[in-house]
Amino acid sequence: MGVAHSLKREIHYGREVLVYPGRPTRLEQIFDDTASRFSDKEALVELGGPRLTYAETLELSKSMASWLHQRGVRPGDRIALALGNTIWFPLWALAGLRVGAVILPLNLRLSQDEIAFILQDSTPKLVVVAEEASHLLPVLGGYPKVDATEVPKVSKEKFRSWGTFSEDEAAFLIYTSGTTGRPKGVILTHFNIIHSLLHYREVFGTRSEEKTLIAVPLFHVTGLIGQLWHMFLLGGTSVLLSRYQTDIFLEAMEREEISFTFAVPTIYAFLLTKGLANRSLSSWRLAAYGGAPMPLAILRELQETFPKLDLRNAYGATETASPATLMPVSFTGRKPLSVGRPVPAGEIRIADPGPDGVGEILIKGPMVTPGYYQRLEENRRSFTEEGYWRSGDLGYLDPEGFLFVVDRLKEMINRAGEKIYSQEVENVLYQHPGVLEVAVVGIPDQVYGERIKAVVVPRPGYVLTPDELLRFAAERLASFKVPEVVEFREALPRNAGGKVLKSLLRVEAK
Repeated sequence: MGVAHSLKREIHYGREVLVYPGRPTRLEQIFDDTASRFSDKEALVELGGPRLTYAETLELSKSMASWLHQRGVRPGDRIALALGNTIWFPLWALAGLRVGAVILPLNLRLSQDEIAFILQDSTPKLVVVAEEASHLLPVLGGYPKVDATEVPKVSKEKFRSWGTFSEDEAAFLIYTSGTTGRPKGVILTHFNIIHSLLHYREVFGTRSEEKTLIAVPLFHVTGLIGQLWHMFLLGGTSVLLSRYQTDIFLEAMEREEISFTFAVPTIYAFLLTKGLANRSLSSWRLAAYGGAPMPLAILRELQETFPKLDLRNAYGATETASPATLMPVSFTGRKPLSVGRPVPAGEIRIADPGPDGVGEILIKGPMVTPGYYQRLEENRRSFTEEGYWRSGDLGYLDPEGFLFVVDRLKEMINRAGEKIYSQEVENVLYQHPGVLEVAVVGIPDQVYGERIKAVVVPRPGYVLTPDELLRFAAERLASFKVPEVVEFREALPRNAGGKVLKSLLRVEAK
């Protein structure tokens, strides 16, 4: 199963979309089927903690599901997980899905006010907490809570099936930043996520031997879908790292014989500066990246250092249950700036393209959310009449159907009427040997409307000056695209998923 020519069309959530026929219908069913084939294989490894086989994970999650049922959790109830990257996150998620609940992962890096709003908006039946969420306890007081680690392994009630659940029901409710500043809940159904898993398997060619190192938070779709549940589909192993630290990541890659990584480009840059080339990484075969543009300089260094490594770009969002496009095999070298082609059952359209072919990227497919939780007006604005989701990203499709993302719609710089895409300027600055990281933003200007500012993190040990960098840019860019302001920092501000917070950089510049 899983070849493009076998796709057919069905109607889901009022939209006609391409689908995989004969697909699994539930995420817990996927896990159980895999556990029956790979019972003795490690499913979950917590660095410095427990290691669980598929059989052990199966029994624990069933016992915990029985406990949830005893506590009155019923289909459609929300279970909030205030958990980090430990074995307890997937165990509680599996347990909740078994009773038909909707899993609400909480971003532990949000403020107490933001968490309070999310809980008020979603009204969870239960909040599962662990030590890493202790700073949020003041706003969790009004909700029934359970310590993730203290539930008895054996429930008084024997596990059984508590009903027949549909693939179109919600599996996860993941909150993301709203246009008004308030978080909004993205509904991801079993149908959405299962199609994403099948997309990953088909395009990446992943298999049961995979072992992935998850350093991105499990409360984001890359770690949750692109890695954890992806491994559950295959029979692979997920190694969980509680917090990203370059040295620990490198040691784990070597010791655990990791075959598959998935990270933002900056992580790969950090790994290269910390001696990635000197590690024994014969098992490492697939390196996926997304969440931000991959600088050509970093991509080239990875290709030269690991010529046999399969490097693949991925582009998507919470609203697309992870991937909307994936780079096919053998195309990264030919089209290094592309994010790949639409996933097999996905469709992409460019809205109102300009003379350069650039317009807003619209996305449709079985992986696209039915909508935002209790946000009727937001749903009307975010979807076209044909069922395409408005991504808010600017890009174009080349003649071979490859997508190129050039900027966020809100982040394009307008200098005296000239449109400047920050990614183009960043790609040039990344070619300078002294640049480790760079973010280009527009800052207010009374004469031109906006000026270009480059916020730069120099490579360790490299003495870099603004004049040197500006001369470098002027030799490679049109004059109106050359930054007028350069600021050096030790690090760029990022969200929990590793994306640079350009909005914060613009606010700071005012």
